[in-house]
Amino acid sequence: MVEIKKEELIDLKKIFEEQDDSLSDYKLLIKCIDAEVLIHADELNWQGDSWYLFKNNEGTMYGFLTFGWGSCSGCDALLACGSFDRVMTLLHTLKESIIWKTKEDMLEYFKTKDWSLDHYGEVDEFKDFKYKVITMLGGF
Repeated sequence: MVEIKKEELIDLKKIFEEQDDSLSDYKLLIKCIDAEVLIHADELNWQGDSWYLFKNNEGTMYGFLTFGWGSCSGCDALLACGSFDRVMTLLHTLKESIIWKTKEDMLEYFKTKDWSLDHYGEVDEFKDFKYKVITMLGGF
């Protein structure tokens, strides 16, 4: 559905090398995904989840991405990457995990999915994110 931005990838590799083959900021990976970030929220804790709403460059599809993170290499995929190849694998995993839908279908998804079945469904930061998504997509 979307590609990886080559110019951002070059910057990512440079930052990885400058930080002694280590990264801790997922936003650096998200910048490499060739789609516009419309809404982003993080759980306000030392470990938790992040949520993103994207729009593709054609403006025809909307994407939802969620992923968890931790505070150490034992519980965080990015912190555990010991090589740039592993960073690339994680980036591609994140990119492929984005759920893409039309605007109408994404709105329906956010309005009707039983979010209480997801471990973050009752988290305040997610509830706020969900409200912003539904509002942006024209649901309120």
